[in-house]
Amino acid sequence: MATDLRASASLIIAALAADGAPPDEALELKRRGAEQLLRSGYIDAGLATLDEVLRSQGFVLAPSPRRALASLLWRRFRLAVRGLDFVERPASEVPPAQLRRIDVCWAVAVGLGIVDTVRGADFQARHLELALDAGEPYRVARALALEVGYTATGGVARARATAKRLRLATSVAGRLTDPHVRGLVTLVSGVASALEGRFREARDLTESAEAILREQCSGVAWELFNAQYFGLLSLAYLGESDAIGVRLPGLLAEAEERGDLYAVTSLTTRIAYVSRLADDRPEEARDELRRAMGRWSRQGFHLQHLWALFAETEIDLYEGNGAQAWERIDRDWAAVERSLLLRVQLIRIGALQRHARAALAAAGSAAPAERERLLAAARRDARAIDRERAAWADPFAALVLAGAAALSGRRDEASRLLGQAELGFQASQLSAHAAATRWRRGERLEGEEGRRLCESAEAWMAERGVVRPERLVSMLAPGLDPPG
Repeated sequence: MATDLRASASLIIAALAADGAPPDEALELKRRGAEQLLRSGYIDAGLATLDEVLRSQGFVLAPSPRRALASLLWRRFRLAVRGLDFVERPASEVPPAQLRRIDVCWAVAVGLGIVDTVRGADFQARHLELALDAGEPYRVARALALEVGYTATGGVARARATAKRLRLATSVAGRLTDPHVRGLVTLVSGVASALEGRFREARDLTESAEAILREQCSGVAWELFNAQYFGLLSLAYLGESDAIGVRLPGLLAEAEERGDLYAVTSLTTRIAYVSRLADDRPEEARDELRRAMGRWSRQGFHLQHLWALFAETEIDLYEGNGAQAWERIDRDWAAVERSLLLRVQLIRIGALQRHARAALAAAGSAAPAERERLLAAARRDARAIDRERAAWADPFAALVLAGAAALSGRRDEASRLLGQAELGFQASQLSAHAAATRWRRGERLEGEEGRRLCESAEAWMAERGVVRPERLVSMLAPGLDPPG
């Protein structure tokens, strides 16, 4: 209830502040109010407030992700033709109306960036073009920094373009004395590392960004939270559930205290369940998810809706409910595809491997005809992951194919693919998946070597406080129960 009251209060304060103010000042106050609402997760209220501001500047927010995609592709083409060059000018030499249009686009690009990625990207393309045309160095650096994050959503295929934009953003930021833009550039460098599968590097960079933002800046709650969030996301991929458990309670409490619905929902749907499952508290994880999503926008299908779907599916798998996991994720798959969130490589790979794992878990108890259909779905997902050409994701494809081979009675092939998957997970430092795969390899080997592998995997999980390691293994590597 506190967060709903704070959202209403923000709207009232913005209206009172704008009442009677000169038109330009009133517009700026409304823009700031809308930006804060979006940043804090009050998406419906933020968009309603922003609509008037956008129209005053000749902008219209696309009514759907697909309409936004058409606009985005056109604007990306314009940027490709234009290039990233600019003529530097101080803010005093740029007309205020021109700066205002830049700031309006910034508000949308930031507010929707980790909620509705395609519509956010559409306005980021406008934001960057306008900032480069104006040449005001702070806004150019800010726009280039945000562009790094958006470009990096393409993953490894866009790594060179991302690196080019990062070098340019770093160069422009280096000529300024503003710690905010320096912290922002460090943050997006960490975000890019995560989106390209370099999770240990992402953890280190986001920690550096957090230090800059916390110690040298004020009014940067959104930037600070995203540094914390991407740091936790990296820990989740690295399998460090114990480290997540240490940091998470304080961050959730801080987010609730400041009324930050975006932070609370993002932490709950994407991070908290990882810690809860490590503690063998699946029902608590599910209750937290449902409470969080009960407060979130029901308009559209946002990243938070997708994260909640991922989490519910993995809780089903953890509890051994393979049929329910498959029914849940397959039922919503069309909505996932319509959302266009799968344009982000990290999200696409995450969706495919969860879809495949649910299919394998369901296939284990399915009738023969249904089993073959489920195994075919899992293999399709594995081939799609393999086509990503992302080294960090290759072992997910191998692990899925191992499960499909095991369920088809091809034991030698399953063992070979398990070994391949474990090596890949180790190389990418995805240690929880490596441990689960090692456990599965051990179960399939007789004698001392098999026992040693299982004990090694169990010891790794015990060091990180995993209460029921066998359940975690079943969640991460279904379809590979020991041969009977």
